[in-house]
Amino acid sequence: MTTTLPERNETQYYFGAGPAQLPKPVIIQLSKDIVNINNQGIGIGEISHRSKLAQDIIDNTRENLYKLLSNNGNIDIEDIKKQYDVFFLQGGGTTGFSSIPLNFKKYNQAQNKKGGYIISGSWSLKSYQEAKRLGCDVVPLYNDKEVNGEFKGSYTGNYETLLSKHDDLSYVYVCENETVNGIEYDQTLKELAKVCKQKNIDLISDLSSDIFSREINIFDYGVIMAGAQKNIGIAGLTLYIVKKSILANIKTSGNIEELPIAFDWNLQNDNNSCYNTIPMVPLHTLNLVFEHLLNAGGIVAQEKINFEKAEMLYDVLDKYSLEGNNEKKFVKLTVSKQFRSKMNVVFNLKTTDLENDFVKKAEASGFSAIKGHRSVGGIRVSIYNAVKLEAVESLIKFVEEFAEQL
Repeated sequence: MTTTLPERNETQYYFGAGPAQLPKPVIIQLSKDIVNINNQGIGIGEISHRSKLAQDIIDNTRENLYKLLSNNGNIDIEDIKKQYDVFFLQGGGTTGFSSIPLNFKKYNQAQNKKGGYIISGSWSLKSYQEAKRLGCDVVPLYNDKEVNGEFKGSYTGNYETLLSKHDDLSYVYVCENETVNGIEYDQTLKELAKVCKQKNIDLISDLSSDIFSREINIFDYGVIMAGAQKNIGIAGLTLYIVKKSILANIKTSGNIEELPIAFDWNLQNDNNSCYNTIPMVPLHTLNLVFEHLLNAGGIVAQEKINFEKAEMLYDVLDKYSLEGNNEKKFVKLTVSKQFRSKMNVVFNLKTTDLENDFVKKAEASGFSAIKGHRSVGGIRVSIYNAVKLEAVESLIKFVEEFAEQL
């Protein structure tokens, strides 16, 4: 075994959808802290989760998260703290598919209410299916695949009309960015949040793959759930941002027999996320990413970069779109422009053979992990926060060169 760290270029040409790459400064610091954290003579993965050092890291991670939620100070942090608690659970987004309806189950039964799901892609569908499997009272409010034959976006109608079909909703669940299908909510989500508030319905959002990629108004949400490994960390941990009023309502509704202890939001929140052993390496990674974002100008700066990366990449894909006028048309974009993801750019080429050739040549040129999800095929380029503008520019150049060879 070697005792020295390998070199790593500043710009990586890795476009994996998750686990995804991390910023180089984060990787370097994490590597050091795995060996020796804060000169303790022991690594972050070896310390007790109940030690003062671990508790300080948990608390600091939460504080940095509040800072990021403030959108560079435009939202008062103390107002956020008054209304929301933050805690961390083991697992990923799939854990959230189970924990969300189970935590609401007793409350919904007591209030004769149910959860509503807007299905815009593979992950929101899986979340709805899991809630049904667990015997929770949930309904599909909209399913884009049933409407369009394939997932092309999300609901475009009047949210007041959609939610009025059910007068007993306690929450509406959405996945704001569908990594498999390349679908991301646009500004119409604000209208959904507005209607939810008017009807006293909590908006629950899975932000696993786009959290802190752009500004959000935290007060639009009842619950935010986000697996770490796509945009803010490594696998093994999920963060929850939950309104205190929701936690209080759940607690007063009584114990839920089917709720695993590890999924119990109030239990975990009351124990500072340490009722059981919290994975400290993923937690510390979160904090390092948060610090990196804050030092780089916060969410405002990151959103600007992300918009530029996505706009550039979609421009070149539109240039060679089958629906365009270019003589070398070979790109098929299936997602409605309104709902194109800025995190996961998903597209097909006009034949499977051409897709295979594209992937093969891209990998030979150093561009990794661009093959589409196994369930849908095609090409997927994930351009999360840590993917630098230079990497996207290089990939665009490759697309242009590939087109010239046709």
